[in-house]
Amino acid sequence: MILGVPLFFLFCIYGVVNTYLPVFLSSLGYSVTEIGILMGCFEAAGLSIPVLVSSRVDKKGTHGRTVILLSLLIILVLPPLVLIRHFLVTAIFLGFLAVGFKGSVPLIDALISRNLGDDTSNYGKIRVIGSIGFVFVTLLLQFTSLVNPDSAMSIASAIVVPSLLVILSMIAIPGLMHRQPAPATDVENAGFIARYRERLKNFSPAFWFGIFLIFLGFSDSLPHSDSSRSMSAIFSAWNPMPACGPFPPRRKFRSCSCPGSLSGNTERKNCW
Repeated sequence: MILGVPLFFLFCIYGVVNTYLPVFLSSLGYSVTEIGILMGCFEAAGLSIPVLVSSRVDKKGTHGRTVILLSLLIILVLPPLVLIRHFLVTAIFLGFLAVGFKGSVPLIDALISRNLGDDTSNYGKIRVIGSIGFVFVTLLLQFTSLVNPDSAMSIASAIVVPSLLVILSMIAIPGLMHRQPAPATDVENAGFIARYRERLKNFSPAFWFGIFLIFLGFSDSLPHSDSSRSMSAIFSAWNPMPACGPFPPRRKFRSCSCPGSLSGNTERKNCW
């Protein structure tokens, strides 16, 4: 169960970011329209960019080291986010924040799965620890005044603390920093362009369309007519569907391919 400690702190970051990121951007002086666009960029970057790097992490087996680097990335991008108040600069650094924030979860999942080996009976229990972390920090911030919603620095500090704890837990817990490379495949031995072209083929057009819909959902605050606003709401409400495909057959919910990270190295497991 100790393997769930990094997940606990990582989902504490989730609790702060999911709750306070729009408030953080508002405290920087951005309008509702600008916040909608920035949130869309944040989500799109967090979903698409980690796909391009996770296959190399799987190949080298450096999950622990990469999680530490991504946590450091979260910490390092926060000062310029607070200090530099320019829309384009904020959008770029939000993209880096999204990569560190969202890229860590599949890597820790893969790391836990590899440490458990064939005995996956405790995987669900370990994963629940992450959910407990999310609930814990959400309730903590709800009923205390630890974070000042009017201060970007206060919100940033609330993200830095669990990020540091993720790093410490990764270093302190035995086995998480050991390299566990995946078996090489013909795709991994191919050239850079060929390798990533093949990786991207594993994701259907529905996946990329889903990213667009998520962006569309956050950009609903853009000024537009009532009819286009209604269409935006309809499309954004569909954004979870492309992951399973429209009208998925029932058997898809009985079992699924759970990726080693996001690279396409999959293991067959019962997920529902």
